Amino acid sequence: MIEPARTLSPIQILAEGRDTQVVIECICKAIDLKAQCHDFGGKDEFRPRLRALVIGSGFIENVKTVAIVRDAEMSAAAAFQSAADACVAAGLPRPPKHGSLTSDATPRTGIYVLPDGTSAGMLETLLARVVAGDSVDGCIDSFLACAADRLGREPTPRDKAWLQSFVATRPHLARTLRDAAKAGLFDWRHDALAPLRAFLSELRRQ
Repeated sequence: MIEPARTLSPIQILAEGRDTQVVIECICKAIDLKAQCHDFGGKDEFRPRLRALVIGSGFIENVKTVAIVRDAEMSAAAAFQSAADACVAAGLPRPPKHGSLTSDATPRTGIYVLPDGTSAGMLETLLARVVAGDSVDGCIDSFLACAADRLGREPTPRDKAWLQSFVATRPHLARTLRDAAKAGLFDWRHDALAPLRAFLSELRRQ
């Protein structure tokens, strides 16, 4: 949760959900990026929490860059549009497109829509790409197909169900995705994360 009264670092990242927050923090650590990352909750909570950050103590004095990381869900374009509109409503400059930062205003503002700015999906969609090719991939696909047959419906969202099943196969069983991220289950240098790493790396440029 955003705490407007706290001391703010120059780089602020707002992530959709606690799992995304932890994953972004892990990637920031891997690339040695010093930033404060907040969980803005769900999409319906984003606008008031972004506004709270902007009007809070220390924002004008300290913050140089604001980045938003959220899920595409059914439409990457709609997710970007919603986040960009929220930026304008909060008095921030409107980012030009997914993965790019504004360049002619302070604070610089950018939006990254998971998994890649184009595809439908979410954090789990991206992380499934990171672990793709593991020896249990076929087992998980078979399990989900069997579950769909027995239930009469697909486990949804499928990417979330797939990744949770994958996490359950690991030697050190994690209760949540964020636990798995903290435990080092994912390779933060994987090629599938290169665009997101590039976006986060760009935040350090002043």
